[in-house]
Amino acid sequence: MKNLENFLNYVIDNLDDDRIHISKKVKYGCRYFIVSINLPTINSREITIIVDTRNHVIDVGYDFGQNVVIESEALTKKWSDIFEKKYTENIDQRFDLILNDFISQTDKTGKDFWREWTMEKIFKSKNKKS
Repeated sequence: MKNLENFLNYVIDNLDDDRIHISKKVKYGCRYFIVSINLPTINSREITIIVDTRNHVIDVGYDFGQNVVIESEALTKKWSDIFEKKYTENIDQRFDLILNDFISQTDKTGKDFWREWTMEKIFKSKNKKS
């Protein structure tokens, strides 16, 4: 488990790397954090770390390959709290990126919706300053 802790610390220290992505799901009232590390491989595989607070496990593996499941309530709690903090640090930016990406792929009516949303934000921020 020491190797896992060292690797997770390395991942946390390098979250600004574009190849590392953290996502969060909530199911049955429990948090799941999925850390995907996309490295160039022969078959374009990703290594995935899943922190599952419902079953108190950390699952590490890669697409169509080997995996290991570590059962530890303490380790799961520790890393879910760390990932929660990192995940929520830039949630507004992530939300804006999702909208920007989606809108950029829409047709004309979608772009009209985006312009209206942008104007709404501008006018609301001006009204708050007044």
